Amino acid sequence: AGAAGFSRTKINVVLMRGVQVGDRVNKGEPRVTIDSVELGRAWSVYLSTAARVEVARQAWQRESELLAARATSSREAQEAEGNHRTAQAELDAARSMLLTFGVADAEIPTGRRVGISHSSITLLSPSTGFVVKRDASVGQNVESKDTLLEVADLSELWLVAKAFERDLGLVEVAQTVLVEIPTYPNQQFKGQISHVGDTLDEQSRTA
Repeated sequence: AGAAGFSRTKINVVLMRGVQVGDRVNKGEPRVTIDSVELGRAWSVYLSTAARVEVARQAWQRESELLAARATSSREAQEAEGNHRTAQAELDAARSMLLTFGVADAEIPTGRRVGISHSSITLLSPSTGFVVKRDASVGQNVESKDTLLEVADLSELWLVAKAFERDLGLVEVAQTVLVEIPTYPNQQFKGQISHVGDTLDEQSRTA
């Protein structure tokens, strides 16, 4: 969970939802709430543009009715239609900007946010797993490049092994293997080979 979508303007961590290294989390659960002036500006642009779209729509509808009654010119009706299309394009751009910040699509049409300000956004866990790293605290200023939490799915792990050149004939893709490691001396872990390296290390003569 990072602050993707934000630039290097001030981003402040305002809430950590009981997240500690080792905690199990589920995909989509709210984990970190951050506050950004930049996000507040994006919402302001969206809401003001949405208001302009509605005004332009009403003007277009009014001109269309007048044109049908031959009380206005086709030029004025076309101009009203063009103004509405321009405003709608600007609204679509403002909406896309909010999506890049991670605002939920369902929140955008009304602009209403329950229990949270327009300058705040809650980051959700990207996957189910365990918190293996936490680099954020309440009150901390962060940037878009910062990783606030790292969640890893530990239910399935990759094992990278080195096979000597003389043993490569015994190793092939899709082969089932049993692995023993010193940390768990009485257990065997079953896996399947997914890839065999194409080159050898020059010094160790392993792949």
